[in-house]
Amino acid sequence: VLYSSDIISSPWVKVRTNVTLAPGYLTPDNTFKLTPTIGDGVHYIQQSINGESSEGEFYTFSCFAKSDGYKYARLRAADGAGFISDVVVNLETGDIHSGQQNSLVTYIGGGWFRFTELIVVRGNGANKLDITIGVNDNSTQLTYPGDGSSGILVSSPQIEKSEFATSPIVTDASPVTRHSASAKVTM
Repeated sequence: VLYSSDIISSPWVKVRTNVTLAPGYLTPDNTFKLTPTIGDGVHYIQQSINGESSEGEFYTFSCFAKSDGYKYARLRAADGAGFISDVVVNLETGDIHSGQQNSLVTYIGGGWFRFTELIVVRGNGANKLDITIGVNDNSTQLTYPGDGSSGILVSSPQIEKSEFATSPIVTDASPVTRHSASAKVTM
């Protein structure tokens, strides 16, 4: 994901959603409020990740989220043929309202949850993933008119070529690959 530390930036497409910096929450400089506009429709942010992938490869899409007026958030991933991953989570309880069997929600304290969504690449020759963070209303509706002030807080979205999520990786204009862990013990 590009600009995991600044989802106000242009690689993030905003659809009927205003994005503002929300400092002082989970992290001092990369927590954002997603506020659905008053227009009727689906409310989300999305980024396309281009690159080659092979059938059966695993990717993990994750982010941190907290209720701030609306209590349901949605993570989706799609390739050129359609959705391959989709989960809706209640941000007050951490319960998965709907979604795939490959979803994990972890409470980290202070009302914050970490979503983790395992994605398995299909064999349709897709060369991109579209990742989406959406705001559903309090009755879980995907399409609704926002009130212009309620929303959700989001931090540290990332996608990794891995079967599990790691600690947040801060990115800007270029993708970042985590270096492999190593330890050296001197005796």
